[in-house]
Amino acid sequence: MFVYFYLANSEPVVYTIISFINDLIKCILYFQCQNKEMMLKAVAQRKIKLVKLLLDGGVDVNFQGYDGKTPLIVACSFQHQHQDSDSLIMLINLLIKGGANINAQDMKGRTALMYAIRHVLATDIIQMLLDNGADPDILDNEGRNTYYYIRRNIW
Repeated sequence: MFVYFYLANSEPVVYTIISFINDLIKCILYFQCQNKEMMLKAVAQRKIKLVKLLLDGGVDVNFQGYDGKTPLIVACSFQHQHQDSDSLIMLINLLIKGGANINAQDMKGRTALMYAIRHVLATDIIQMLLDNGADPDILDNEGRNTYYYIRRNIW
């Protein structure tokens, strides 16, 4: 009898279904956004297991935060003083294997390679980026390429 009521009076059913679908889409989008933000935080805090879990769960590895930084750019943006470069290499490798766009640019046009050089990360990290297709000739919004950042750090 319950099914008969909904079939006989289909207008409320259609409205209810559409309303339910809209609410479901909002929830999905909310949780996807939360997971993407969680990815950026996990990378910044070097939580490798959480990053792997989020990648395995399908979180977009190329998601850009409010400043345009992807998880890979965030990983190359700074080195914690008390952390060894091995854990950072593992993290960056995990992101690359997870499909990170190695040449993604933030809102300033900077790439992960530019940040890695600017923050004087280990040569192993810079070499890994280059081995995986990082392009040193990409220009940022100021018209500077990776070689500018190398010269800036040497002088």
